[in-house]
Amino acid sequence: DQCHAKSYTKELRGKKKERRTMPAAAAAALYVGIQVLVTALTFFVPGKCEPGYVVSDKDHKPLNYTLNGLRVFLLTALLCTLGHWLHVVDLTVLYREFWSCVAAANVVGLVVCAAMCLRAHRHPELKDQRVRAPTRDRPPTQQLQAVYQPKHPSGVLRLLEDVYVGYEFNTQFGRFDVKMYLYLLGACMLETMLLSALFEHMAYNNGSMTRAMLVYFSLLTFFALEYIYHEHVHLYTYDVFAEKLGFKLIWGCFAFYPVFYEIGIHPLVHSRADISLALAIVCVGLYFFGWVLTRGANNQKYAFKTQPSQPFLGIKPEVIGTGLLCSGFWGLATHINYLGEIMQAVAVSVPGVVATGSLLPVLYPLFYVSLFIPRAQDDDALCKAKYGEDWVRYKKRVPYKLIPGVW
Repeated sequence: DQCHAKSYTKELRGKKKERRTMPAAAAAALYVGIQVLVTALTFFVPGKCEPGYVVSDKDHKPLNYTLNGLRVFLLTALLCTLGHWLHVVDLTVLYREFWSCVAAANVVGLVVCAAMCLRAHRHPELKDQRVRAPTRDRPPTQQLQAVYQPKHPSGVLRLLEDVYVGYEFNTQFGRFDVKMYLYLLGACMLETMLLSALFEHMAYNNGSMTRAMLVYFSLLTFFALEYIYHEHVHLYTYDVFAEKLGFKLIWGCFAFYPVFYEIGIHPLVHSRADISLALAIVCVGLYFFGWVLTRGANNQKYAFKTQPSQPFLGIKPEVIGTGLLCSGFWGLATHINYLGEIMQAVAVSVPGVVATGSLLPVLYPLFYVSLFIPRAQDDDALCKAKYGEDWVRYKKRVPYKLIPGVW
């Protein structure tokens, strides 16, 4: 493997003009060009119109969303793959000029974030001080704000906090919803970066791929694909009604999500080291066990929100108060869906760690732990404010926060 690596490195240097047909600036331009492609497809590809969970402040009716994410995702992946195979573009340059792509993603993300902040400052009526967007079960009101008022700093620190968190919940321009577009863009660019790394790996290995690469690429591709497939379900999740459009979300989808989530693939690209078939099966099994928890919980909540009296997978809904589901997946732990996502991240990271000895893939599950634990605390505070005594009763019924029987 070392001899092969030296040979491949020598080939890269000796045939620089052939293999590296694009300089760093052109690679960054390609990355931004694919972002533009995704944006154009989001505008023009038709999709199903779906009413959401969040309602309008004007008429108290559910916001409508044009859900074309799956079509846009598949078209983006297909066009990038065909472009590479037909030698229209060298997609591997995105991997080889990775930091140029990171720089381009940061610039675009910061520009879009600045534009949204300037929009809010030019139109102060857009600044939403509520802690959550109005929803079907809680129409526009300041009642929750009075019950749950988080502490804010003052002066410059308050401005920085507002820029980080954002001012608006759900900005729409006609059929174009900014938040749903950001999630779709992140997934499409993540898949593009995965394809770039895969093609570079196959070039390194004379057209073949290791089992470790196959497991990693397949699982993370499934992660992005099934997320987009279930975009109608995500209209009812925390991100849509509790996250605002600020630096955290905008920069995250432009510059963090696409290049960080796939960080664990990097040690595998220029490597022939592999994992056993048994370990591959364990990784896939762990991943889909976590997926069952996450997807099952989210889909059960979606089914309850849309058809509250209907059973989900044969599980009859048991409710505390008016809206606290405590049966099925939601009877296991308050945030059982977060546990599932952490398990998925661990499963994805294992091939890179075991095959190469690199700890780089561990950053992905560590990020999820750092993300979901504070989010669980915030969500609990919101639920306590929203449901009052019903939330106390629910916590007695479901005492575990994340891991059933443990915590």
